[in-house]
Amino acid sequence: MKRATAGGQVSFRDYRDLVEVFGQYWKQRGEFADGMSTKLAGDYFKDHVTNIQNILLQCMRDALRKNVELAELISFCRAYEELLVDLLDLPMEWYVRIKKGKLHDIIMKRELVELVKNKWQDSEHKCYRVTDVSNFSGVFSGQSSEDSELPKHFMLETVIKLLNSIYNMLMAIHWKGGAQLTELEQISSASLMIASNAIGIDEALNLFKQNNDKNFNENYLRLAFKKYSEQFEIYMEANEEMTTEEKIQQIVFEIKSTVVNKLTPEWNFEFKQNVLPRLLAGMGAVWALHASKDVASTGQYLKPHCIQVLGVLRLLSADNEGLGVMKHLAQIFTGQGKSLVLGMTASVLAMCGHSVIIMCYSEYLATRDQQDFEDFYAHFSVRSKYEKKVVKEYYKITETSVMPSFFGASNLQFDETKDVKCYQTTTDWMNNIFSRINAIINAKRAVLVIFDTEESINNFKQQFGGQLDRLNVLTVNTKPNDKERLITESGVSRTITLATREMGRGVDYKSSVTVEKNGGVHVIQTFFSIDAKEETQIKGRTSRKDNRGSYEMILCYEDLKSMNLV
Repeated sequence: MKRATAGGQVSFRDYRDLVEVFGQYWKQRGEFADGMSTKLAGDYFKDHVTNIQNILLQCMRDALRKNVELAELISFCRAYEELLVDLLDLPMEWYVRIKKGKLHDIIMKRELVELVKNKWQDSEHKCYRVTDVSNFSGVFSGQSSEDSELPKHFMLETVIKLLNSIYNMLMAIHWKGGAQLTELEQISSASLMIASNAIGIDEALNLFKQNNDKNFNENYLRLAFKKYSEQFEIYMEANEEMTTEEKIQQIVFEIKSTVVNKLTPEWNFEFKQNVLPRLLAGMGAVWALHASKDVASTGQYLKPHCIQVLGVLRLLSADNEGLGVMKHLAQIFTGQGKSLVLGMTASVLAMCGHSVIIMCYSEYLATRDQQDFEDFYAHFSVRSKYEKKVVKEYYKITETSVMPSFFGASNLQFDETKDVKCYQTTTDWMNNIFSRINAIINAKRAVLVIFDTEESINNFKQQFGGQLDRLNVLTVNTKPNDKERLITESGVSRTITLATREMGRGVDYKSSVTVEKNGGVHVIQTFFSIDAKEETQIKGRTSRKDNRGSYEMILCYEDLKSMNLV
């Protein structure tokens, strides 16, 4: 606080947010200490728990000493708070395998472990969960043989290694190439280390099977993805002495030197299984390096998710032994990265000699993607829902896929019998919107209210704005810098964001850990969508990826009447 106010020019918004994140940090720190001591109880874990708490304390202490903008520090504190919550949610059971022998017999006789019931329970790979930590560790004390070494607590060791990696990243002095890190880069790279909980290839393929008919070859998709992954890692680890831009240029050069002008009707199975994964790996590596350019030299980077890569492989018939590429329609859920799938697919096709046009229903989304992927397309020289009957008969598309979510099933809470309400007058309609907003923010959640027009927003704000704190307005006319800030803040606890319908499509509203714990971002749609796809898009502003969230519709009878719907 002293540092924040020393210059005398801190904004009210930043000061308020700093007080909030610090208060939440102290609260979460206390809950973490109590929770971890309960999960890892007993003398055996005492030193380990102390070690974890010390590393976490060092992370925050040294982060506070960094000479960075207050907004960056607030962002780090929020990421740090989420880390504490995620760590506390981890199951810390001690799973072990015990070789047959004297110790095994003693442990079983004393019932210090219980068998984990899974498909390996009747094999030599069976696993046990330790139920009596004190006596279990005591059995191994004083033993000298190699077979009597105390089994590792792998979850505990992994947590400690993760925390040490975060701290080392925070305190690193130089990039891998030798250049000095700024304190902002140290903060940013440490934040990036907070782990993703996206699903892996096995679960992705399993979900894919559930969502699609059996008209694809799982083994071919798995094999192509394996080749992609291996080549991706080769690209990312090569040429460590180069700058990020030099590495990108080297990868682009290698890709362009190997690709041939070969249109899709000429693609045989060997091309789709061997050349295509290599092309995608190069494009994935270029995107990863570019997207992570601020921290790429630390060895940490973002990368395309397996669902996105599988989506491209499926679109380009990597699982089909026949010649050419089948016409294909793929559904990728809201918030699952359609832009990157389109970018990689378009780049492959363009480099093989096709002219590619990417179309989008939304000017905002098209502009956003053009800005986000402009450099990516430039590297590879890529520039500048109809009715099913039309799709099938006019466009001759016979193959379809529904790509599963990165994170499994949606967590959206919505009951159309209870969560759609209509009020007779405009006054009642606005009063009930206000009441629902209050109920949501009192639960320490965030609320996104989607209005039909800016005029509706202004009318609501004029009547209720003075009674609501942390009230933001987001429209297509909001300045770009303010727009990004308001989108980021929309998921912070007790924040109210009033947005026009255009901002209910394609905008990635993220929720803070406090909001997640209390149910996620709540979306209120205040008008009726003639197009069902618009309603789906608005629902998709919450419960994104594996996050929680809820949605409701509050309508005005007078509006429905003016639309000739009643």
